Amino acid sequence: MVGPRALQFGRRRVAVTAHFLSAAEGGDVMVDYARRHPRAARRLAQLMGFPTDGSEAAYRKIGEATPFVRLVS
Repeated sequence: MVGPRALQFGRRRVAVTAHFLSAAEGGDVMVDYARRHPRAARRLAQLMGFPTDGSEAAYRKIGEATPFVRLVS
């Protein structure tokens, strides 16, 4: 966890705390994203240099290898 920080959107500032996700949580995030946005997930995997066959297992592996940060306000 990283202490409080602020994000700014135009003139609006929002205080947030960053939580680094575990590899398992990252896998869950990527699988969920791929279910909701299959074409974007496939393209994102390609842009990050990961091969994918479009399976849940492939996206889980990508998510486990990718650092994710959850911002909580």
